[in-house]
Amino acid sequence: MEVAEFAAQAHAGQQRHNGAPYITHPVAVACIAAGWHLDEESVAAGLLHDVVEDCPYSVADLEERFGPKVAAIVDGVSKIERLEQFEPPGSRERRQAESFRKLLLAVAKDWRVLLIKLADRLHNMRTLANVPRRSKRERIADETLDIYAPLAERLGFQQVRDELQMLSFEHRHPLRFAALSSALERSAERQRVALPKIRRQLTAGLEKAGIKATLQSRSKNVYSVYRKMVDKDLSFREVDDLIGFRLVTESRLDCYTALGVVHEKFRPVPEKVKDYIAQPKVNGYQSLHTTVLAPNGNIIELQIRTKEMDQLAEVGVAAHWEYKSSNAAAHGGEAAIQHDTNKQLDNLFSMSKLGIEPGEFLRNLRLDLYPDDIFALTPRGEVIQLNRGATVLDLAYAVHTDLGTKADHALVNGTRMPISTKLNSGDIVEVRTAAHVAPKPQWLGYVATPKARTQIRHQLKEAWNAELVQLGARLLAQALQRCGGDFATLDPNRYLNYVRHNAGLDSKEQLQTQLALGIYQADVVARDLMGAKARTGGRAEGIKVRGDRHAGMVRASCCEPLPPEPVVGVMKRAEGVQIHRRGCPAVAKRLEAGDCVELEWEAGEDALYQAALRLECTNRKGLIANVLGQFGSQQVNIVTLSLASAEQDNPVARIELVVEVADGPQLERLLRTLNRIAGVTAAREKLPV
Repeated sequence: MEVAEFAAQAHAGQQRHNGAPYITHPVAVACIAAGWHLDEESVAAGLLHDVVEDCPYSVADLEERFGPKVAAIVDGVSKIERLEQFEPPGSRERRQAESFRKLLLAVAKDWRVLLIKLADRLHNMRTLANVPRRSKRERIADETLDIYAPLAERLGFQQVRDELQMLSFEHRHPLRFAALSSALERSAERQRVALPKIRRQLTAGLEKAGIKATLQSRSKNVYSVYRKMVDKDLSFREVDDLIGFRLVTESRLDCYTALGVVHEKFRPVPEKVKDYIAQPKVNGYQSLHTTVLAPNGNIIELQIRTKEMDQLAEVGVAAHWEYKSSNAAAHGGEAAIQHDTNKQLDNLFSMSKLGIEPGEFLRNLRLDLYPDDIFALTPRGEVIQLNRGATVLDLAYAVHTDLGTKADHALVNGTRMPISTKLNSGDIVEVRTAAHVAPKPQWLGYVATPKARTQIRHQLKEAWNAELVQLGARLLAQALQRCGGDFATLDPNRYLNYVRHNAGLDSKEQLQTQLALGIYQADVVARDLMGAKARTGGRAEGIKVRGDRHAGMVRASCCEPLPPEPVVGVMKRAEGVQIHRRGCPAVAKRLEAGDCVELEWEAGEDALYQAALRLECTNRKGLIANVLGQFGSQQVNIVTLSLASAEQDNPVARIELVVEVADGPQLERLLRTLNRIAGVTAAREKLPV
């Protein structure tokens, strides 16, 4: 009985999700295998790959009918599929890890297991829309994007990788996929006018140089555009190399000659010329890449390779079948192909045999499948995978949230470095912590990984909320003192009842937060809580103010107070406490009426306040360097700086800065020093008029 007839009979009566006969899937897998020019055994295994799993036949039955090699391939694929379908609660990571461990062990015996599995996954992705449950579609798409697409790339299956990525992206983010697809189509339509002229120029140049080559136009796929936008934080308009050409030549020498022709016709972008022929990628990919600027302003990417390189780039290890199976004596036949496959997956095979726990296995698997990411090491040798551009702080959060929260500095390859230091693959990083350290808003500018950014935002929000609760409690304590009471004498049941029934809130913390933000008035709440016991008068202890980032407090822009000047606070609805100098005209009436919050500065070496400065200078050589040098010598940090250069009709240059100082005296010393610099006509604090 023919293989196709046997498969059809075995799957008789079975249906796919869309109601089509199940045999359509094995036939499609076999056709994909045939399209990759695989051998008859691979095509037969494609037809039979689900027979053992879904039909009353054993591996022994297949071995008897179709031989041991076909049966072995089907057995390898079946074991993987059996694990993928079996998913007890809470075991997805374990199931996924064991599935890929089995896959790798099967591939180590016969490389065709992976090809049939990739063909199977490719057809399943092409028909994924028929799966009724959205969560299952998303899980399959995530798994494909996470594991199968990188596996295809590792084996050089660029054609398969691109399609798996596209299909996964379409099902995982359908709206983004549709929007980008539409934008790419519009862009391609605009470029279509320019392409024929560029093609004619290239063709003429190649013919003149005596080079036989085929020239194919190509455009970036949707997923690669999306990844570039995300990784480099670009808008669609900023992605410049959307179109390109592929030149396929007769020989390696022709590739380099063609590169010269291209650069003679069009101006190259120097940093985007790459030679993957002399230095192939880890998966064996070979090609010359260059990006050039066409006369009409288009940015064009060109790939230049031989026919064999092109075949290898598209279908990877499967291309070896055409070149090696035809001459086993010269090239080693199947053994050579198996050797090439094992070489590409050597690290993965080693991991699969170690028996490490599933979570670690999956992490290591991803490390090996994503060569463009950064892999830093901890002092114990643990490999940490990070986005390109990641910093010490990213690594700290990747290791443990607590390590990130308290990260102070690091030893990078033995040298002390700040937490904002960008890392390279292979760096050995030891993160050092300090008890006084806490996440700061500027940390968000230090990180490149989503995990670190999410954690920092969450921690900043929690710290902000905690500070608001504490500030609200202190405001209420002040108000209670003015009424002749305190928290110790306050009936807790009365307080809770007031929170729930009078204020309509769920907790004391919510009330205290709203007190801090000025939504509720502390004096009103205190009088209500004290009732008949309330009295006026009494001096409340001042609330401590420290640093510019105190939750619920802001220094008034009209007077910009700095320690040790006496200060008071006024409540601003939804803003909290506004800090003024005690002598500020804006609060004179409220101060006289006793309608202010008592405040006092809290001493602290790390408490910093921002001050805006304006310097007017004559245009003198070296002046800017002299000015900026004074900030370093006085240990004053510059937050922002803007410079308006002097012009012929106006020889005065203006420098405006925002700096961080510890107190008023430090600011005064800085201004005195700046005013003594030759060429500085005036240096003063910049306050609103």
